[in-house]
Amino acid sequence: MTASLDDFESGAPGSRLSASQLARRERVIDAAYDLLTTMPYERVQMREVSEESGVAVATVYRYFKSKELLFAHVLVRWVNRFGSRVQNRPVRGLTNEDRLVEVFTRAIRAFQRMPQFFSAFQVVETCADPEARELIRQLSVETHEIYASALVGVDSETVGDIMLVSDAVMNQLLRSWTLGHIDIDQVYRAMERSIRLLVRAADSDRMLPQLARGD
Repeated sequence: MTASLDDFESGAPGSRLSASQLARRERVIDAAYDLLTTMPYERVQMREVSEESGVAVATVYRYFKSKELLFAHVLVRWVNRFGSRVQNRPVRGLTNEDRLVEVFTRAIRAFQRMPQFFSAFQVVETCADPEARELIRQLSVETHEIYASALVGVDSETVGDIMLVSDAVMNQLLRSWTLGHIDIDQVYRAMERSIRLLVRAADSDRMLPQLARGD
């Protein structure tokens, strides 16, 4: 059975941590999360996480064998909080275009406020730790589900295609922004144009069979 992200939040699937060990593990994630809100990912050291959490360095490494794995769990928490905000305040556009633009605008705004989280994603998803990479892969599936909640009446294959392309466009735009090649307003504008083109193209593809039948 595949482990869910909720499983990863509460401890490694199949782990037998005691309540006190789980509490220490949570303190480590909390400390890493807080540190990442104040400095770039590259500057955060495991020793600082240990000091911030009050958990010995050796114990930190017992729970998380690498910095990348620890911050994969930090990113899980960040995405779960983003998903909760979307769930508590659903997108309200009248069309699929408008709703998808809104949810991606929220995602970009979150990265704009905390660009170090975007940098952490970039590092962890290509790191050498297979467990961290797998966690980010599962996280990508969950973020696609959050974005896809904006689309109504669209078949799953088309939704998947729209999510893959939209996510790739957002990642490239944010990467260009973090490198200083474009400003944040260009990110928002280009993202909106891309989404509207994608959704309209998908709508046109769905309409063609109906037109051919004379519906």
